[in-house]
Amino acid sequence: MGSLTILSPPDGATYLIDPTLRREFQTLSLKAARPVGRIQWTINGRVVGAGDAGSRVEWPLTPGRHRIEAHDASGRSAGATVVVR
Repeated sequence: MGSLTILSPPDGATYLIDPTLRREFQTLSLKAARPVGRIQWTINGRVVGAGDAGSRVEWPLTPGRHRIEAHDASGRSAGATVVVR
């Protein structure tokens, strides 16, 4: 089986919250790639969603530095750190 890889967001990315847009429209798409199975997403250790490999989970932008991790049923994980301002 292949490794678990985060496609979005890229590690080290910075995102800006636009004060002119409603907050519910400002989300970050979490997307991972691996051959099969369900992916669970955590941000700063808290579960924020789950979906099949290749599907997206939308996370509302929140200011700060965030550790995003994807976990699969086989125990594999991948991570990325982003900053939201």
